[in-house]
Amino acid sequence: MAMEERARMEPKHRPAVLLVVLFACLFSSAQAGFLDSITNYISIKNMCNKTIDATDSQYITWDASAEGVATSYIYGYDDNVYCTLTLRYPGRQFYVQYIQVDMEKPSSSGKDCPDYVRLYDGNSTAATPLSSAVCDSAKADESVISRTNAVTIEFSSDNRTTTNMGVQLLYSTFYRPTNVNKTCSGSDFQCDSGDCISKGLVCDFQVHCADRSDESSKKGSSSNCIALGVFEDFVKTFLNLGLAAVIGIIVAVAVVLIIIIIVCCICCCKLCKKSDNTAV
Repeated sequence: MAMEERARMEPKHRPAVLLVVLFACLFSSAQAGFLDSITNYISIKNMCNKTIDATDSQYITWDASAEGVATSYIYGYDDNVYCTLTLRYPGRQFYVQYIQVDMEKPSSSGKDCPDYVRLYDGNSTAATPLSSAVCDSAKADESVISRTNAVTIEFSSDNRTTTNMGVQLLYSTFYRPTNVNKTCSGSDFQCDSGDCISKGLVCDFQVHCADRSDESSKKGSSSNCIALGVFEDFVKTFLNLGLAAVIGIIVAVAVVLIIIIIVCCICCCKLCKKSDNTAV
């Protein structure tokens, strides 16, 4: 009798077990680096007027938490500020992309941007400008390439409060091989242009080679990325949403899955009970 009762009770516990497994999978995915590409931000605000060592690639925004989570794309940016941030990487150059620029626009055409971001090819704003003062993605160059091993970002806003979201940049560092064979060092990836980037940047749904060869899914390409077809743009857009939006989507999907699992378990329990009654 005890065994029969235990067997009948087990289905009731299955939903809880499945929930634990589900959240464990989500947590392990995050720990494995699933969220790295949406949380790896440098804060201009926190690094105001500083020079820092760059990594292989990283996002840049006005503000970010201590964990590197972008917050300016949730709360906007501060007014009446002026900050510069210099990135340096000895032996490498910078490829910087304007992912999004949404700052206060001029009151009329022909006037300068009241709030803006501008890039310089060197250790300070005294260096050669890589771009003009930009406040709108539509007027920004898609990307710029430095000639030196440093890039300075200038961020400025006036004293008017705005609801604009700010700026989101993505930089990648690269080098041009100088050996006789013009090949990259170690396991570094060689773009079709000949530039070299870290192998870890290949096929991560973000472009790091100026010629985009690190994300190519064409047959015979050196990157040999998996072709996602119509889903490729969706994945890129998803990764650029920011942590808050991504977490919201993940939670929503998790809730739907939980409901489906619970409904399935309830149906299974009812079927089991009917089978038991029929057997008796």
